[in-house]
Amino acid sequence: MSCSPSATGDIQNASEEWPEDCLLVLLRPQLVLGWAEKYPIRRLVLEDTSCEHAPESVLFFYDWLRNAEGDLLGVRCYPGGESLSSAAELEYVKARHCSPEHCGLEIFFSEDREFEPEHSGDQQFTYNDPFQSKHGESIIAFGSEVLSESDRIRL
Repeated sequence: MSCSPSATGDIQNASEEWPEDCLLVLLRPQLVLGWAEKYPIRRLVLEDTSCEHAPESVLFFYDWLRNAEGDLLGVRCYPGGESLSSAAELEYVKARHCSPEHCGLEIFFSEDREFEPEHSGDQQFTYNDPFQSKHGESIIAFGSEVLSESDRIRL
């Protein structure tokens, strides 16, 4: 995915704790992954589509899903509200523990979907932002500070 992030402020004065990049998941029928090189992000431009930060959407903590060998298989997130509810219909997404307020989404990056719960409980809270285009496309950003080089190569 080719995208150009637009920062919300002066990146040169940004906190040293901000990640170098964020993993981007574009929720289309065919899984699309990409990287934003700077954080914070206000807007993403993907080809001809501009996605703005969706402040009405809430994204609670997320877990990186890993198998018994520690290989990265996907990410589980907990969006609030209705804006990402249609993602549950995508082939590479499993919806879990759904209620009217929120639904857990497991987004898989490969066909392997057998993750080990004891390797998949990061409960990350940082740099997870939903974005939406005027046409209804959604992108979710996840901070990648805990991803290893082998995780990045697999992606």
